[in-house]
Amino acid sequence: MTFSKKPSDYFNGYELVATGGTVTAQSICIPVVSVSGLTAAEANATTGDIREVMRTTLGTLYAYNQSLSEADRSTKMTITETESPNTNDPNKRFITYEVQFQTELPADSMKMQDE
Repeated sequence: MTFSKKPSDYFNGYELVATGGTVTAQSICIPVVSVSGLTAAEANATTGDIREVMRTTLGTLYAYNQSLSEADRSTKMTITETESPNTNDPNKRFITYEVQFQTELPADSMKMQDE
């Protein structure tokens, strides 16, 4: 299977709801303007780019988490960001996000623990 950047290929039912549009029941909705650096074109279900959706969403989550004092951050979910050089092209960099969750057993349930 060849790579697809379409967000709808990664999330069943993914859609970009236009202003004034109707949201499907039981949906998670995040306004595009709430995701720093993301455009409606990049978020489009069929012509957008899942890589930009994920990069900007993780970057926004990381930035929010960093804006909190240490005491106000979750101890059961952490997010880190690292940048490293691309040795093949000095004008490009790699950005890595790591999100870690502390869950409860049994492993098949993987529910978040209370703070």
